[in-house]
Amino acid sequence: MNLEIIEKYTTLISQAKNLSYPRVLVNVCSHGNETLGIEVLDKLKEISIQSGSVIFHIANELALKEGKRFIDSDLNRSFPGSVTGGYEEQVAFQMMQYIPNFDYVIDIHSTVSATKDCLIIEDDSSEVQKMISVCENAKIILHMIATKGTSLPAAARLPDKTIPVIAFEYGGNDAETRDRTCADIRNILSLLGVIKPTDFVTNARKPQQFECYATYPKLETDTPNVEIKNYEIIHKGDIIGYSEGRTPILSDSDFYPVLFGEINYKTIFGFKAKKLD
Repeated sequence: MNLEIIEKYTTLISQAKNLSYPRVLVNVCSHGNETLGIEVLDKLKEISIQSGSVIFHIANELALKEGKRFIDSDLNRSFPGSVTGGYEEQVAFQMMQYIPNFDYVIDIHSTVSATKDCLIIEDDSSEVQKMISVCENAKIILHMIATKGTSLPAAARLPDKTIPVIAFEYGGNDAETRDRTCADIRNILSLLGVIKPTDFVTNARKPQQFECYATYPKLETDTPNVEIKNYEIIHKGDIIGYSEGRTPILSDSDFYPVLFGEINYKTIFGFKAKKLD
């Protein structure tokens, strides 16, 4: 049991009780190597709050400090957590108590795959759709069913309601991704009345939508087929990767690949998805 984690969240939960509505949590660095979150946090600190509250939360502080993706387990696969588990499980357990104190959650991620300009959701409520509608840079909406119950949105499902959660995955740890992410977060905060209105327009591009229904497992020694392009259909029998001996690994079904090429994934190639109308 990590007493520092308990003390941190005891203080945070106590402070959250006094926040004014709407209460918005901006969560960064669930993965310690996704330093984009710190850049976003620093830039968003410049905003002037008109009403409500915006709280910035660094989720995986120890992994960030050590420059690792995680310490014991992927935090975004460690929910609902355990008070006596590994580091990330203990953090997840405390976040399960912390997140219900908010009305909206914005989660910031980065990726080293070719995936860009992507929003990730689990619960497709009208409030989530409104938030998506003002994200001018979003090109892809991922309905992430494959990890439901083990990722951050698990903490947002309460007995009487589900707190809207939207995750940004717009690119890598670079200034361009930071600026596009911050621009759309500002649009959301403006929509919620937290900051003064910005000159956003509703995203008229109608982003493509995919439902990620399963992961595609692999051995750590397997390598992905670099010719695969995310969001372009793979047919049964296509080569998705190679074993350690360069034996082709053939697809077991037709699906759209999502987050294939993410080098941080050791035991999966990525996600299998179907395209939504």
